[in-house]
Amino acid sequence: KIPHDVVEADYGYSNCRTAGEKKLLDVLYKKYFMHPDANPLDLHVACINGELGQYLARFVRMKPKTKTYMRLLKTAYPSSRLGDKAGIAGTSSIV
Repeated sequence: KIPHDVVEADYGYSNCRTAGEKKLLDVLYKKYFMHPDANPLDLHVACINGELGQYLARFVRMKPKTKTYMRLLKTAYPSSRLGDKAGIAGTSSIV
């Protein structure tokens, strides 16, 4: 299955109610990765901190669908609840 279930949960696809909402996320992420300052590690850190919407808004215009994007980009488990089990350590501990 593409994307993998974990990716769906982490990056908002499991929040989609319709195919149109999945398309919104596809376009959003495509625009993000086309941005010259896009950084997949920073995106993942935003994901595990429950800050995807705020992070992506710095790179991609979300209006007039900001409310929809913010709903879709909510994660169920920000790192404050997961601690080190989130998959990567905080950026301050990267050597």
